[in-house]
Amino acid sequence: LLTILIVALVVASGMNPLSFGVGALLWVIMLGIVIRMAKADTMLSKVYFKHVKYRAYYPAKSGAYTRN
Repeated sequence: LLTILIVALVVASGMNPLSFGVGALLWVIMLGIVIRMAKADTMLSKVYFKHVKYRAYYPAKSGAYTRN
């Protein structure tokens, strides 16, 4: 869905045959990348959304033995 939005913005910005061609090529490339990511890790989106949800709860630290 996000790939279609990006391509629509590219096409709408130019509104000529070149932008339609670039948009179609970009969509095919991005769709291939998304399919490869889904095949490599089927839980990738769920893991990412959980990471974003708990980002504030687990603050970044430089190591296991750091002080607050």
